[in-house]
Amino acid sequence: MAEYTSNLDPQLVATVQEELQKKELFRKRHNFICEEFQKQVKDMPMKFQHQLPSEMLAQLASSLLDGTVLEIYRGLKDLQQITENKCHSQRQNLLIQHRAQRQDMIKKHREEEDACKRTKPHNVPIIQAANKRELENLEKRLAEEMRKKDIEIIMEFDQLVTQQQMTLQNTGLPLFFVTNKSQETQLQMYAVRLIDALSSIDMPGELQW
Repeated sequence: MAEYTSNLDPQLVATVQEELQKKELFRKRHNFICEEFQKQVKDMPMKFQHQLPSEMLAQLASSLLDGTVLEIYRGLKDLQQITENKCHSQRQNLLIQHRAQRQDMIKKHREEEDACKRTKPHNVPIIQAANKRELENLEKRLAEEMRKKDIEIIMEFDQLVTQQQMTLQNTGLPLFFVTNKSQETQLQMYAVRLIDALSSIDMPGELQW
């Protein structure tokens, strides 16, 4: 019997085999991710469990199969950490400045009152009343500065959240779009928790990205 010789291009055969192996890898990876998601969803409030049924978890898992979205997520997480550290540092520096201004004024008032007691003791109540008004005005100004800084920080984080929503939406990740509605952003946060947990677990050797 004559030996069969394939007329198929060896390169084509290799490509097909590679694609089949890739599909099998993605299938196993998809099943693993879905199982992990199912475990974590059980710890969520019931109303969000209902909004993350198996079908939605499967869609989320499908978006993560090649690892690209996870890398994008890690970049967003790093950027958020940098922003949080910067804002915390700015606020702490402002608190330190305010403390110094408050201490300087109290010291100045004490020196003025001591000098007045030595030279014109009858004017001490007048000096004390003036100093009290000055300190109150300082406290009002410092409170306003802190209020503006807090608003500035909130606005920066709002912009950061919008950027994150747009970036994840552009990857095709389900549930992500630009919104400021509380229930929608909460659902997105729970989806992010799933992705974050996945990014930190040890995948079985053959399923690693």
